[in-house]
Amino acid sequence: MGKIQNCFIENSDQFVDSLSKNLNHIVYMLNNRGAITENQKLSIHESPSPYSKIKKVFEYIEINDELEVFFNVLDKTENSGIAHYVRLAARYYFTSELLKSHSFEIGTDVVLSCKVSDDHGVKWFKSGIEISANKKYNVRNNGLVHQLIILNAQAEDAGDYLCECCYARSQCTLKAVIKVIEVLKDTEVEEGGQIHLTCKLNADVDITWGKNGQKLPRNMQTYFNKTVADNSFMYTLTIKNAKEENSGEYSFVYENLKTSCHVIVKEKPVDLLKARTTEILYEITDTKKELEKKQEEIEKKEENLAGMENEIRTKEIEIETKTIKLELKEKQIKQIEMQLESNEEKISELENEKFQINEYCSSLRQENEKTQTFTGKCQHSACRTRKIKSRKAKTSRQSYNVRTIH
Repeated sequence: MGKIQNCFIENSDQFVDSLSKNLNHIVYMLNNRGAITENQKLSIHESPSPYSKIKKVFEYIEINDELEVFFNVLDKTENSGIAHYVRLAARYYFTSELLKSHSFEIGTDVVLSCKVSDDHGVKWFKSGIEISANKKYNVRNNGLVHQLIILNAQAEDAGDYLCECCYARSQCTLKAVIKVIEVLKDTEVEEGGQIHLTCKLNADVDITWGKNGQKLPRNMQTYFNKTVADNSFMYTLTIKNAKEENSGEYSFVYENLKTSCHVIVKEKPVDLLKARTTEILYEITDTKKELEKKQEEIEKKEENLAGMENEIRTKEIEIETKTIKLELKEKQIKQIEMQLESNEEKISELENEKFQINEYCSSLRQENEKTQTFTGKCQHSACRTRKIKSRKAKTSRQSYNVRTIH
């Protein structure tokens, strides 16, 4: 592909919109000046679309080496602005050394290189965003050869890259080669023990653990972990307190990468002490691996301690207030108990007094009965005395009357 055609491919919409309005006039003038032949003129007119017509114009101009005539024609039409783009494309374009799509090993330096026709600066882009030199990217040139060096390339560095020189462009696609460094291995564990599976990749990616073809969920028994060492990433699956139903085929999957193994959970042996020792060793190993996680959790919890301390102080004040109230209540209860004991003693004394009074009343009733009996006798005796006196008085009157008569 020629240099003018390359500019047309990258900016086809702009060229078609600008040139299609008076294309026939441009073709006529080029033919009159001998820039294109009569057969080429006829081929252009027979093209089915403005795009194909303008593309042929660019092709024939390059074939006949008539760029200057083309520029003069454009300057004398309404398309003088397009002449500027074409002149730049004629001067600045990529030579045979263009960007090439390829795959790269993670952790290596990736070099993208291209050569331009004239000493003109280029711009580098990744996914439409311009790249500037920094710790990640090294941008340099050696004469007309320009290079973009991606240092210690990782999975996230994969994507579309573009080198732009004026209106000429060269682009490529980079893909990261993600591979398994260490595969899963078959393992056997005893019931109550711990299943520990590891797989190592050369990249930090989102992977999936599976069992018997189904995605394995995270829960209180199952833990997923990832550690980094020497530019490799260790992915770990841990299952505590293994049971018979934990036996099966376990898989480690990322896109098209997959490694699997078989896990067998055996019955617990008779030697309980040895089994317990093994379990403790597994727990110690797991504890060491969980320390980092717990340390992070502790740091987060420490951030919440300040707020919790204020709440605790408030609670302590409430507790002190309630304690003081309880002490006062206890004192009141003791006073009430003492008062009750005093009342009980008084009640006992009153009961004694009541008993004595009852005794006294009983004796008074007896004396009253005796008095009534005595009174009755006295009344009877008085009655008899009155009768005797009445009789004596009567006898005296009779004697007096007798003496008088005599």
